[in-house]
Amino acid sequence: MNPANDLWAFWEATKAELADTPADATMTPAPEMSSESVLVYHVSMASFGGRRIGGWFGTPPVPPGVRIAGLLWLPGYGGVPEAATALYFASKGFATLVLEPRGQGKGSAFPDGSDGKLVHGITDPHGYAYRAIVMDCVRGLQVLQNEPEVHPDRVAVAGGSQGGGLTLMTASVCDESVRVVAAHVPFLCHFDFVIEHEIETAPYVNLTRYLAEFPERREIARRTLSYFDPVNLVSRLRAPVLLTLGGRDTTCPRETIEAVFEAAPGKKALLVEPDAGHEWLDDTKTHMVSWLNHYLG
Repeated sequence: MNPANDLWAFWEATKAELADTPADATMTPAPEMSSESVLVYHVSMASFGGRRIGGWFGTPPVPPGVRIAGLLWLPGYGGVPEAATALYFASKGFATLVLEPRGQGKGSAFPDGSDGKLVHGITDPHGYAYRAIVMDCVRGLQVLQNEPEVHPDRVAVAGGSQGGGLTLMTASVCDESVRVVAAHVPFLCHFDFVIEHEIETAPYVNLTRYLAEFPERREIARRTLSYFDPVNLVSRLRAPVLLTLGGRDTTCPRETIEAVFEAAPGKKALLVEPDAGHEWLDDTKTHMVSWLNHYLG
């Protein structure tokens, strides 16, 4: 699908609306999860429309006046982000914010919970669920960059599955704020392919079933999704991008990820795990950390 004529005006207006809400961020120490090598905090912040969101912040101890590389980690489609992810990346030297945007887990912001957010408000880009979710991610990036431990010019955005798609969206609409990007088996990509092939694996099946039930909404849904599809958004992305895909992944078919790779204009790499499905392999994790270190060092 072609990008809408007002694509970038839409996102600039949306970011301006976010700016009307001060972040009012708080960090509460979590000593039961901390150690001598990693300090962990529970995070709370105000986001789009005044809704408060949360997450976990983990960092190696940093002497006063010293700033290190920061990492914003974005979550998959369901479940609740865990402090363990912040612990892992902090142990690799990154001050890491693992964000919990709206729509995650049982406390979902949407009537049908996590499963409903893919189609919630899909007939209007201004009311679509992912407009607010992406702004939650932008707010998380702003909060991370303002942490005293973090060098604001050495910040990465990364995530897997839904988090991979959100990584690409967030980095694209905040390009100058992001040094490097890593999107593992990203979801929310190349919606034309998803719609045309009527993908039956979750979570894309929620879109397939919605359009089967409301075929008259097909074109308006396609128009809404065009504002969010990384295939359209990455044209403005200048940060180096690592994409990964699993050769046997039926959740996020390789064609959807390859389309984003082709559209990305700058430095980019595509890591293919031929025998992998929709999973997080140790080798992939090691490669991602190496990629982030290379560009954040």
